[in-house]
Amino acid sequence: MPTKLTTAILCGGVSPEHEVSMNSARNIYKAIDKAKYDVVVIGVSRSGQWLHLPEDEFMSLTSIETGNVGFPLMLLPGEERVIQYRPGTPNFPISQFPNFQN
Repeated sequence: MPTKLTTAILCGGVSPEHEVSMNSARNIYKAIDKAKYDVVVIGVSRSGQWLHLPEDEFMSLTSIETGNVGFPLMLLPGEERVIQYRPGTPNFPISQFPNFQN
């Protein structure tokens, strides 16, 4: 059996479209082929904190407020600009987000 790819779904954010982003992310999560992909959900709270959201929490959320869900993410130092949600897990490049701040 081929190795599954790990992919991240990014949702939420400091935006009036926060709930729309959450709904879209849930629909993507439901539709993605979990036999092919290990899915990691990364939520951005209304205050801008990036969090890893476990499936059970993510599927029941309509909004992300700092401190009520998930596990904080860390921006790893260096030029690669990657995020890691747990030590020893895959790193996700964030080159698509040039304005991401620590």
